[in-house]
Amino acid sequence: MKTEYSQEITELLQSNFIPATPTTENAEPKTLSQIHQIITSVLPAKWVYEEDVYNVLQQQGFKTFMHTVEENTALFYFVSLNKN
Repeated sequence: MKTEYSQEITELLQSNFIPATPTTENAEPKTLSQIHQIITSVLPAKWVYEEDVYNVLQQQGFKTFMHTVEENTALFYFVSLNKN
């Protein structure tokens, strides 16, 4: 059984991150798995799936970019920390 945590995921993303691009100053590349891990450090991992996080990221306007980190090229979201 899956529980709906979209609102909580949205609030966590909005309070912690701002969508960015690779050229945004101080932007950090994060994979979907890394963002999911951040979310599930607060919300119950048993009920929050990567697909849930992906859907909220898309709704909030976060975009993916091909990027290379330590010789691995993958899709990353670029985020800036929300300083509010």
